[in-house]
Amino acid sequence: MSLPDINFHLIRPHNGNRHAGFEELVAQLASLDALSKCHSFVRKGQGGDAGVECYSADISGNERGWQAKYLFSWDENLKTQLDDSISAALKKHPNLTEYIVCLPFDLPDGRKSNQQSARNKWKAWKSYWEAKAKGGGRSLTCTLWDSNTFTSQLSNDKPTYVGKLIYWFDQASFSQDWFKGQFEKSKASLGSRYTPEHNVELPIKQSFLSFVRDPVLQDRLDRWKLLLLAKQSVPGSIERAAIDGGNVPHAARVKMSLSDVVTKFRDVHLVSPIKLPLGDWEIALNHCHNECRDAAAWTYNLPSRDQDG
Repeated sequence: MSLPDINFHLIRPHNGNRHAGFEELVAQLASLDALSKCHSFVRKGQGGDAGVECYSADISGNERGWQAKYLFSWDENLKTQLDDSISAALKKHPNLTEYIVCLPFDLPDGRKSNQQSARNKWKAWKSYWEAKAKGGGRSLTCTLWDSNTFTSQLSNDKPTYVGKLIYWFDQASFSQDWFKGQFEKSKASLGSRYTPEHNVELPIKQSFLSFVRDPVLQDRLDRWKLLLLAKQSVPGSIERAAIDGGNVPHAARVKMSLSDVVTKFRDVHLVSPIKLPLGDWEIALNHCHNECRDAAAWTYNLPSRDQDG
């Protein structure tokens, strides 16, 4: 599924403003992240967040804290706010081991000789506070959740994520559940007119399956490769078709072309993202088809074995 085009400037307001909306989205995604790790989770209330909007804790008591800043550029204002927040978090959360900074934009990485990029400013800020914590005898990792991170999370096919994409940004996600829902609607509208036995498979279905590289195609290809291997006895049958039982050029050519096809398809994995060598496959298959056709024409014109020498 392709990533949705999310505009964080248009996030749904919460308690009357978009800043609070972004904070709430961060907290909701953080709770799912904590749940996936079987950690406890605490969402801070309004006011006095002690440097984090929310935090999770593992069985050892180590905490991960999330801080959301609804700003769209790395400037002195953002840095000052983050300094104040992490300073408060380190004081109020002595078990904090990871501090996750959440921003609704991706940091530019323009590498100009006379200017420090936003990405490098973040790295400098991260290094400073990690070193400061270490100097105080603490282990701390600063992590960034940026626009790309949130977009990837909201593209998750699970209903809990799909619902958040719809609620916060009014965007539908074409998940597996969405397609299943559309099928069930069509099935219900057809009523008794639909039966699996009478379902008509259209050629375009194969195009869609190929486009998304559905696993069913890999199963078909694997079965096809087994059939090809079984057909490798064909050249021997062609040789036996000759009256004198001698070596037949057609058999050798069929054997070589068939072996070439088997080799080209041996290690094919259709579900992998690599580009498929369709051109090479087509050439090998056409060559094998032509050799088999010529061999078939040759055997058809052979004199009958019952015919006198």
